[in-house]
Amino acid sequence: MVDINARDMTIREINTRVKELVNAGEEVRILDPQARHNLVIAVLKECKITVEGSVGYLCASLLDGPDVTINGNAGWALGENMMSGRI
Repeated sequence: MVDINARDMTIREINTRVKELVNAGEEVRILDPQARHNLVIAVLKECKITVEGSVGYLCASLLDGPDVTINGNAGWALGENMMSGRI
């Protein structure tokens, strides 16, 4: 499992890093998401992603395959346009 400390990263940097790690076959854990919106977007591969903390709206959206665990609260539109996978 590879940890991403999201504290000082932009949303784009976080999502890009998640996709890089997933494409490399890694399990990903996002730390300190700070309830930001649009995290874990457009991941199109089976993988496991864990978010340690609350997320904002549209988290885990546009997915096809991932198993996403959020250990916190989520805003509206969680899993919007998810084709397959699990939250």
